[in-house]
Amino acid sequence: MEPRIGIITYGDDPHGYLIKKKIEEQHGVWCCLIPSDELVLRGRLEWSSDSEAPALLPTIEGQTVDVRTLNTLWYRRTTVKQTLPEETDAAYELSIFRSTERVLEGILLNAFQGHWVSHPLATHLAENKLLQLHAAKRAGLRIPATLVSQDPVHIRRFCAAHPGAIIKPVATPRGVELASTAIVSQELLDNEEVLALAASIYQECIPGTRHLRISVVGERCDGALIEAEALDWRFDLNVPFSPYPLDRHLEQRLRDTLHELGLVMGIFDVKLTDDDEPVFLEVNPQGQFLFVEALCDLPLADIFAAFLVDQATQDVRSRQR
Repeated sequence: MEPRIGIITYGDDPHGYLIKKKIEEQHGVWCCLIPSDELVLRGRLEWSSDSEAPALLPTIEGQTVDVRTLNTLWYRRTTVKQTLPEETDAAYELSIFRSTERVLEGILLNAFQGHWVSHPLATHLAENKLLQLHAAKRAGLRIPATLVSQDPVHIRRFCAAHPGAIIKPVATPRGVELASTAIVSQELLDNEEVLALAASIYQECIPGTRHLRISVVGERCDGALIEAEALDWRFDLNVPFSPYPLDRHLEQRLRDTLHELGLVMGIFDVKLTDDDEPVFLEVNPQGQFLFVEALCDLPLADIFAAFLVDQATQDVRSRQR
């Protein structure tokens, strides 16, 4: 039995295509890409209560794959919205979107029996920033002083205790890659209606210009140092990037954070204080890593492709026992 790997992501996601190519060319392992935003357009979704019947999803090559035959599934990107045929009646769009989302979810959770990277339920829960902060703290990482509130009195009290405090959204809408982080302004603090409209995250601002982007895959941790004056370096990548060696204590705390969240991979954002103490900011269960590879010459794609192959090989061996 040869290993078989599936990647579920957007049809135009370069991460999916590159990792698929490396799996096939470097390891000679079969791999398919399932375009999660083109399921309606491509059709051929199928599941049956008959336990012997295949559970089918379309692939980018125009074929179908029985997810029961996959040993590892990289659950990278899914979406509520789908690309629809031009003649689709707009009145039915929402129903089509939700039905497709539920069918995909049901097929995967019912039929796939291999190694998840990472499990959909764990991935969904781990996207919650409050759960991330709790997990990181339990794992021994320092986290910023944080308040999540829509009470103007409590918000003002927190910001007075932490001058220069920042605000960021609790959740980012699907399809929005970057959510801005900003310093809380006096204008905002004076606007009681806006403060009370929805709960937001308020945090102490960690000073310094050294940021870490850390890829954790299984047991392996690879860090990149970003030197940037900006509060949020993601909006200007024209800053120095370089590989950054991580000490074993930090590595173990990062792995423990993933374990707390039920994940097998994650992309961490950490900030270094002036005295080199790492402060956890957040973890993305399926974060971007190709731009880091390009900017500081870390072989992250090779590492990740090898990890997926190893996971698939382990599953094959366990099925043969």
